Amino acid sequence: MSSGAKNFWKRDGLMGVAKQAHGFGILLLLAFAAPAWSQQLDLDARRGQASRAELQALLDLYEKSAASPAYSDTLRARSRHEAALIRGRLQHGDFQVGDRITLAVEKEPSLNETFVVTEGSILRLPLIRQVNLNGVLRSELESNLRTQIARFQEDPEVKAQALIRIAIFGGVPRPGFYTPAANMLFSDVLMQAGGPIPGAKMDHITVTREGKTVLTGEQVRDAIAEGKTLDQLDVRAGDRIKVPQGKIMAMVQGAFSWVSMLVTLPVTIFTVTRIL
Repeated sequence: MSSGAKNFWKRDGLMGVAKQAHGFGILLLLAFAAPAWSQQLDLDARRGQASRAELQALLDLYEKSAASPAYSDTLRARSRHEAALIRGRLQHGDFQVGDRITLAVEKEPSLNETFVVTEGSILRLPLIRQVNLNGVLRSELESNLRTQIARFQEDPEVKAQALIRIAIFGGVPRPGFYTPAANMLFSDVLMQAGGPIPGAKMDHITVTREGKTVLTGEQVRDAIAEGKTLDQLDVRAGDRIKVPQGKIMAMVQGAFSWVSMLVTLPVTIFTVTRIL
């Protein structure tokens, strides 16, 4: 590129625009100019710590995209879907029944504990009794709790982290219930259970909710590849992550279970007879 052309771009082109735009503004500019940026906005829209202002700006963008004839039917439909998700977050907040919140308050031992969100998005706490989290975003959690606790303690130091209780079962070494942070990567959650065992069908991992599939194998595979978090995938308290395993591995695991039982059975019988 010639020096004259470079000077033009620096003075009047995209470089000048980029210098004048700040933070979220440039994201909106690029997103509105190029539909491909909607994928990045999808991540940001579901980011657990997104502020109310960020979500509102994204909502405005998606609503404009949904109404614009310049985009395809598929993109407009996706924009409507994302707009509905954001409106739900802005209205009802991020917390659901069964979510857990790890709280740490300086000089108040009774509040240094993990508490469960109950029906009505209520968090029941010692000293405060209850806090209504309906309409509260995760990015607003600490400030909201700090305001509530400040009624009983002057200038409190408050730290809070949201956790989600989920089940991981199937082809993992340590199946069971886990309470990862809501902003944890999906792949890291699998590693908490020891990661997939040899022979596990990675392309068929699913997430179910009340018996219905909410994330298919393809969606999970893409989520792992893109480094998405539980929040970004809308994983909720009570969801189940199933890691399918091949028939051979299932048979091997079953055989090992029987062998283990047969080996330990004589020891158990001997111990019981000794006690009697």
